[in-house]
Amino acid sequence: MWDVDGAVLWCAASHWPLGTGKEAAMGPLREVSPSALVRISPAQLRPIKLDDFAAALSVIKPSCNREMLKVYEDFTRDFGTQA
Repeated sequence: MWDVDGAVLWCAASHWPLGTGKEAAMGPLREVSPSALVRISPAQLRPIKLDDFAAALSVIKPSCNREMLKVYEDFTRDFGTQA
């Protein structure tokens, strides 16, 4: 479940679709014009925010469906360890 406005992210990061972090990291870059981007240092970019992850989740497709996720969760429950 993703409730970004309430800052509730109860799914483990490993369940996030692949590419979510990369897409979220593009948020600060997209706010800078291409001509300015070549002149500024990385330190001048704003930090990645929770809103960037919310935006990423709206455009990145899931890396597995609910059925496969259940298979992985069942396997972890039966044979794996959970922290």
